[in-house]
Amino acid sequence: MTTPESPRNTWPQRKVRLDDQRWKQVRIKLAQDEENWQGVVELLVQGWLSGDVLLSDVRAHLKERGLLLPE
Repeated sequence: MTTPESPRNTWPQRKVRLDDQRWKQVRIKLAQDEENWQGVVELLVQGWLSGDVLLSDVRAHLKERGLLLPE
């Protein structure tokens, strides 16, 4: 919960929310890979900050495969 003064109130709305089907796919993949959501997200952020995960490459790859969600 946020207060009226919370900085979160100035953040833009999220463009993508996981629908029920995608969230189900995420849970199945996490269980199969013995990962947790927090660990996956932290690893991706660390990879992005270190320059090992290039968002432009990920976007291009997803677009090429027809998996990029519209903005």
